[in-house]
Amino acid sequence: MKTHISLILLLAAMPLFGQVADDFEDSDLLINPTWQGQTGSFVTEKGELRSNYAVANSTYYISTPSNTAINSEWRIVTKLLFNTSSVNYVDLVVMSDSMNLTKMKNGYFVRLGGATDEIALYKTKNGVEIKIIDGADNVLNSSSNQWRIVLKRHQNDAFTLNRESITGNTNIHEGNALDSEIVTSAYYGIRIKQSTATFFNRHYFDNVYAGILLKDTIAPLLANIMVVNDKQIDCYFNEDCDSLDLLNALNYSVDQLKIQPDNVILVNHKKVSLYFLDAFLPNTSHYLSIQNIADLEGNKIATVSKPFYFAKPDIAEFRQLLITELMPVPSPVVGLPDKEYIEITNTSGKYIQLQGCLVHDPTGSKSLPNLILAPDSIIVLYNIPSLNNTGDRIWLTNQNGEIIHAVNYSEDWYKDKMKKAGGWSLEMIDMGNVCAGSSNWSGSIDPLGGTPGKPNSVKGKSTPDTNAPQLLSATPLNESLIHFTFNEEIDSANSSNFTFWRNGSANDFKWIKMTDDYRGVNWQIDFIPNPDTLYEFVISGIKDCAGNELKSQHFKVQWPSFCLSNELIFNEILFNPKTGGQDFIELYNNSAKAFDLSKISIAVKDETKQYKSISKLSIVPLIVLPYQYILLCSNTTKLCERFNCKNAEAMKIDFTKMPSMPDDEGNLILLNETGNIIDSLYYFDDWHFPLLSDKEGVSLERVSFGNTARVMDNWHSAASVVGFATPGYLNSQSALTNRGNLYFSLQNKTVSPDEDGFEDLLIVNYNLPKQDYLTTITIFDTDGRLIRQWINNETLGTEGFVTWNGTDYNEQKAAIGMYILQIDCIHPDGSKIREKMSCVVAGRF
Repeated sequence: MKTHISLILLLAAMPLFGQVADDFEDSDLLINPTWQGQTGSFVTEKGELRSNYAVANSTYYISTPSNTAINSEWRIVTKLLFNTSSVNYVDLVVMSDSMNLTKMKNGYFVRLGGATDEIALYKTKNGVEIKIIDGADNVLNSSSNQWRIVLKRHQNDAFTLNRESITGNTNIHEGNALDSEIVTSAYYGIRIKQSTATFFNRHYFDNVYAGILLKDTIAPLLANIMVVNDKQIDCYFNEDCDSLDLLNALNYSVDQLKIQPDNVILVNHKKVSLYFLDAFLPNTSHYLSIQNIADLEGNKIATVSKPFYFAKPDIAEFRQLLITELMPVPSPVVGLPDKEYIEITNTSGKYIQLQGCLVHDPTGSKSLPNLILAPDSIIVLYNIPSLNNTGDRIWLTNQNGEIIHAVNYSEDWYKDKMKKAGGWSLEMIDMGNVCAGSSNWSGSIDPLGGTPGKPNSVKGKSTPDTNAPQLLSATPLNESLIHFTFNEEIDSANSSNFTFWRNGSANDFKWIKMTDDYRGVNWQIDFIPNPDTLYEFVISGIKDCAGNELKSQHFKVQWPSFCLSNELIFNEILFNPKTGGQDFIELYNNSAKAFDLSKISIAVKDETKQYKSISKLSIVPLIVLPYQYILLCSNTTKLCERFNCKNAEAMKIDFTKMPSMPDDEGNLILLNETGNIIDSLYYFDDWHFPLLSDKEGVSLERVSFGNTARVMDNWHSAASVVGFATPGYLNSQSALTNRGNLYFSLQNKTVSPDEDGFEDLLIVNYNLPKQDYLTTITIFDTDGRLIRQWINNETLGTEGFVTWNGTDYNEQKAAIGMYILQIDCIHPDGSKIREKMSCVVAGRF
């Protein structure tokens, strides 16, 4: 290979004294120079010598005459495309008394490899190998090892062994040795030891030289400088330099003021430590100038300057490091590697220490690398917590565990159906408007699908947030703590300006802890709450991330009690939705107490009356207030698009574990925290109004809060005028107490069974003097004809109601007109009650 041309020209002008020089460009091993031995085991290829011996567990060689021995130098470029080992190595034989290098008795060789993968100098004396320079271990423990080997023997028999990079930028000294036992040579060559086929034909050599010491005419290079602290710099050179030059403080200066070091320490001939009296300014660019440094041949370095800065890193504070780009779905690939990544940008104007910072997701965290991130610099992290495809929460913390920045991203942030399918990143639009939320993010528009480590392709100005924060919920956690949840991030630094009023009086709430997403806060109260009292609060003075202030917001809080039977009840169910619809369950707090829904479960029993599913209504504390409705379904937003959910005070829960609700019949059970039943419902399809032509999409409504849920009379189909369901508000078929002086009384004297929500049921309230009356209610028309025996020998309690839906024995609508209700009650003690009352079946003729 045609490198080191100047070396070849130099040799051409010298008298030859057994010198060897070959660049293998002529592709001829038999002339200039003449190679001997196993020449068939080598070939020339593209200007290089390559091994070509396919025999396992073998040793082979090639050699050429050479009497180079004293005041000499040996050079060769090697390329070994394998990891060396104790049975796979190369010996560069620089002096041998035998042409057959496997039988040499006296000489020197440089071994590349061996058990410690090193480059070392050996002496062979009377056939015994002795290591005289022990090189660094593991330098050849790689699948590709390319080095120029340089061995020199000076006039005083001092050997020096170096390895250099092919480019010459790296020169590493392996060691020195004094040895004068062998002073003659006959041959120079290459000896190879190989084991299996994995190592066949993977040895390359080039630019061989064996001859007199070559004079060095190249000045040393300043390879690197390292700022150790604010008063020390270490300088590294690429070759050994004159110690007097290295120790001369006048050869070094910093900045234009030419500040010289106060002290210079010689570490070795390639490294000095400079100590300055005055400290460097932190986080400021400086320049170190060096001059008049000569190598051992007298070649002097030209004046050179290198920039440096002493970084005194800061700990990142809130929003000084920003998550500015995310790749949650890298596949199918658009143009970037198939890897998830997070991009972090330093917007602080400071040098930030990343060591000790963490990136989190809800399942774990990863440490940031031990780096100092300069102002306006970007780091891209591939070894991160997994990014969920559809959305996730990712946040950064500093060394103190404080949250620096958090992103709650969603696939909707792409604003593009195609891009959210994969291969495109999410990019922040405006780093100066972090508070803008989803409006400040968009899918990348770069042709590669993202811009990791570069300015974002969507960079611009986003719409600022001008809306004040709103309180979504206030949940007591225990007797002294309330957890507040807001609709957006709030400003924690503004906590001292918050104002709370309780029942018209100012209260001193103590800020305890903010949640990781900055939307939730725990506050400690200054009074002992009564669980039987509903407290009314007013909150004001809270600011969001953008500084928008909540002027005033009213809310109610009541501390939860233990839930007993019939205090939380089933009030409405839809178990047979129309195609594309969903089941729902409506509960009602039928008490003046509050309950924590995380302590209440909904269950279903199988055919053997065993529970086959039990699910808590909430996985976190969630308080239902007195007389509040609760709507449960898989997607309340979608349900309320289908039906009119009129009641803004109703609690709407997207319940992911909805129980099985068959279309024909089923059961639902509410359990308290001790497993006792609060309410139970066994429903049937024929509980619907029999005159309905289509029961799909029609809910069953409870008629009375006070009567049991387990009887058909207490349920009726929702009225057509409300869209056949009333999720979250008063049922269209609810019964109100309206008793007269008699034992039995009509709530309404008219029944109009047309499902319009008005008097669809005839409701008869009763208030009996004692229990266990056996009751029969018979309906006659005005001609005395029997229309229907409505109640037949049924036992009634002391109070309640019964209902008639206006149908006859054949479950057909009774004719329009007046009817007589005859009520007969008999008690086991013999006492009797008989009452008669009239009603009207109304409708259109």
